Amino acid sequence: MEVAKYFSKISNNYDLDRSKGLLSLFVKRERELLIGKLDIKKNELVLDAGCGSGFYSGIISRLGAKVYGVDISVDMIKEYKKKGFDGNVQNLGNLQFTNKF
Repeated sequence: MEVAKYFSKISNNYDLDRSKGLLSLFVKRERELLIGKLDIKKNELVLDAGCGSGFYSGIISRLGAKVYGVDISVDMIKEYKKKGFDGNVQNLGNLQFTNKF
């Protein structure tokens, strides 16, 4: 199955699925490791490449940064925008921005 189609198919329950069962333990550890490595500064513009439904954008924005997300899945970007984030559909192999992140 094509990647964009796969993530579009699971977009509605993505957050819920990552917050229960064994997967939630891995996600929690992943989050701790990732956020621990970032040096987020207030009002810094951060690109969430492969943002999905915005799981990490939520954490990063609560740390004070401004987040912009890109994802290959139209449906993931729809879920992302429902949470109030700005982003668009792009292939990570062909990112085109004039902004600096």
